[in-house]
Amino acid sequence: MNRSIEDYLEGSTKTVPFKYRRAVRHLQEVSPWSAGISEELTMHLLTTKFGNTVCPQHGERDKSGTLCDPNVTEESPYQVTGTPYERVVFNGKKGIPSVTKGERNGVLDCGCMEEDVFLDFFWWKMGSLKSPSSGVREGWKSQRLDHRARAFMVREWKFRTGLEVADIFRHNYHPLEANVIRLTTQINNLRRSLDKAEMKWKEEQKLSKRLY
Repeated sequence: MNRSIEDYLEGSTKTVPFKYRRAVRHLQEVSPWSAGISEELTMHLLTTKFGNTVCPQHGERDKSGTLCDPNVTEESPYQVTGTPYERVVFNGKKGIPSVTKGERNGVLDCGCMEEDVFLDFFWWKMGSLKSPSSGVREGWKSQRLDHRARAFMVREWKFRTGLEVADIFRHNYHPLEANVIRLTTQINNLRRSLDKAEMKWKEEQKLSKRLY
């Protein structure tokens, strides 16, 4: 399986076989490194045999895709579901729905935001925990964030780290070099955020002195 993905990255084949893409999407321990290479590879791995781009949560647990922001009612527990748009998929039998596939920039066919899915996929494939009592280390396995929790986590991650989702991908860089680049980007972005915060604080202090 790793060889198939490597062949795809090297350009010696135009596709990773569907059975391998499906295994990477649904089995956390299969080729976890593939989630941090590039946006293009991740999108390919998330593409179904019918050419739809679908997040693993919709592919596994909500195939109908009915729960989304346009479908909420006053009785719905949440008005923001984590899936902002309607599902637009082709199943080989029923044809294309009302919205044309591919016209929604940054949105997968399942209606989820591309960057939310990419970062969540990266966490799920790469993340692990170690028990301080038993010493056992394991990954997410079959556990998934739901769509709404995922959206909260992505936005909090971006705010706290100063990074964008694109920064998680190493592309053709050596993993250690990519980590240096990522950390440098993070430090520079946080430094700019710090400068802005300090400026706002100084302005607030000046305003307080004038008022009191």
